[in-house]
Amino acid sequence: MSSSHDNSLDTIVHHVTTATDLYALAHHLRTAINKDVREVILASTLSSGQDPLQILDLSNNTLGVLYILSARLNAPTNTGVPVPPWGILTQFCNTFIPEQARLAPERMYLLAKGIVRLAASIHNVKQSIPLLFAIVNRFPPTPSTLTAIHPLLVQIVLQTYHIPPELPTFLINYPPDNILLASYPEDGQSTSVAICSNPSSDLTTNDNLIYHYLAGIILALTAFSSTTSFSPAASPNTTIQSSSLHSAMDYLETVVTAPYASPMGSQNVTNVHALQLEALKKLRLLQCIALGGPQPLPKYANQTLNRMFKATPYNALVYNFPWGKPGASGSSAGSSAQPVPVEGQMQVTNPLLSQALKERELYTTECNWGLVERLARHAAPRWALKRLTETYVTLGLREIARHLSVFFEGEGSSGGVEEARALVLGMIDEGMIRATISDGGEDGGIVTFFDEYDEVDGDDAEDDVREVGHDALALKEEQLKVLLGVSEPLADPSSLATSKPAKSRRVKIQIQTLLAVVQAQSEQLAALDREFEKSKEFLVKAHKMERGGGGGGSGPMFAAGVPSGMMGEDEDLYDRLAEESMYS
Repeated sequence: MSSSHDNSLDTIVHHVTTATDLYALAHHLRTAINKDVREVILASTLSSGQDPLQILDLSNNTLGVLYILSARLNAPTNTGVPVPPWGILTQFCNTFIPEQARLAPERMYLLAKGIVRLAASIHNVKQSIPLLFAIVNRFPPTPSTLTAIHPLLVQIVLQTYHIPPELPTFLINYPPDNILLASYPEDGQSTSVAICSNPSSDLTTNDNLIYHYLAGIILALTAFSSTTSFSPAASPNTTIQSSSLHSAMDYLETVVTAPYASPMGSQNVTNVHALQLEALKKLRLLQCIALGGPQPLPKYANQTLNRMFKATPYNALVYNFPWGKPGASGSSAGSSAQPVPVEGQMQVTNPLLSQALKERELYTTECNWGLVERLARHAAPRWALKRLTETYVTLGLREIARHLSVFFEGEGSSGGVEEARALVLGMIDEGMIRATISDGGEDGGIVTFFDEYDEVDGDDAEDDVREVGHDALALKEEQLKVLLGVSEPLADPSSLATSKPAKSRRVKIQIQTLLAVVQAQSEQLAALDREFEKSKEFLVKAHKMERGGGGGGSGPMFAAGVPSGMMGEDEDLYDRLAEESMYS
């Protein structure tokens, strides 16, 4: 039982500097001081008037310093408690001993909140981000362990519109797979780190959803941060960082598929959290941008969430990607789109953008207009062209411009050709397609599309092609038919106008494989021709001998010996045919 003598900062500092058992010290700091006065005492100075932070070592005495700093940072502003210098806070966050700090996880959370509060008081909340990031990196037992400080960090990052360069890498490399609870050990040997299905109040289900949701937004912003234009023919420096984008989709999918039960007495009977529906909206938009269309949710996802999404305008937008709503102005490939006036000034021929503009107010209110605009202006023409490559091996730039005319703003045929060229070049640089453009011609240039595997070029091209076709002669007739594209009719190009894939399979001729097959079969035919010439020469000689009476019978006498005048390969061939004649 604690005495009044224990309720002094001098005694606390003495315990901290002389303790040999950290678990006992953690228990003492948590229980020995009366809760009603604990924060006041910890925030005060020593009886001599000296600041205890000048006596304690910020690293070796992590536990004691943590209690004092967290108390001072969260003390009421009118109490005259000295505010810790920012330099001491920075030094502590970068040098504290994690094993000691984990013995008081609730104090570490108070410290993080106090740092944000202090930064806000000096009107520079952004200044707290490096310190929070240092805590998140060093405090948990593993970088993938989720704490109550993680949601606080990502909230501040988005509120201040400041994403530190190292944060996206951290989010990509260390998605949460564990949680840190503020549960206290019953004895000195147990640990405060545990996985629990019913976490304590410092880390809730909301914290988990908030962290994954905001982390997904941060990664999506990072992926698009280098893009300066929504134009379909944007310059190559607009390459989407695929790792960030795919990690963003992973985080959002975690929110969508997370199990959630409505609180007791809540009017929400769907067991769907509001953040889950918002995460699904962003997930669908990102899937269209990165993957070309919405992807099915895992079977364990709440199907109620899917039904709720279908009741929103987002559903029609993503399922009509990339050509726009069927029947809308200019929604079919190659059609002459009629411009749609918007706000009395701008005219829109892009059917998907026209569809999106009708719900612009909703998308803006829900902070999704940026993704929607990127979907309609930037991603739609790219995926429309990507689908054309599934049918065609070569296309003229003028033909591409005709197919994608609804996405281009250039006036006249020349403008469309130039925008088509810029679009193809941009997609090549982004790695979205593999193609080459030949200049000139009535079509403004011919685009040749290649398969996903590496293109054969250079001095070793012939050897590489032959290696590809090493087993080409073993192909069956049906396989060759499929390869040549004659086993099934090609899809009608007009079917590209619909958002759903055509029923008949689109067969694309594999140029490199066909070349390997042709070369391999040509070599085999050449070898057969050489053998035939040898046989023909032998038969001519044998026939002459027979007519000259050398055989004494009705045919060449192969067993009688080698005819005169035959040497080398002819002699070997004669012996082989003679042997076959004996067994015939």
